[in-house]
Amino acid sequence: MKKKVLNQLVVMVVILLFAGTAVAASEIMFTWVLPPAGEDIVEYRYQIGGEDPDNWNYVDADPDGVEVEVGPLDRNEPHELYLQQSFDGEIWSESSVGVYEPAN
Repeated sequence: MKKKVLNQLVVMVVILLFAGTAVAASEIMFTWVLPPAGEDIVEYRYQIGGEDPDNWNYVDADPDGVEVEVGPLDRNEPHELYLQQSFDGEIWSESSVGVYEPAN
């Protein structure tokens, strides 16, 4: 039951805002803003470009929302943020994916 609820919550949590800040002419920093977590969510984990079991970054959930800053990244290439959430820090939801597409 919790897994089903967790998967439904992930859909709501994955409203990602891209806020880019220039670092150099071809690089950019991104801030993904995650909305406030539900009462039962205790932790998020995320990574850029895939779902490698050894490359997750962990962030405690916060009832006020969470900002995740990544970069510098190549501003001319597409990037994907993979995000999961957990009720207990051990069992994780399926990934939701936020995508940055460069303007041409």
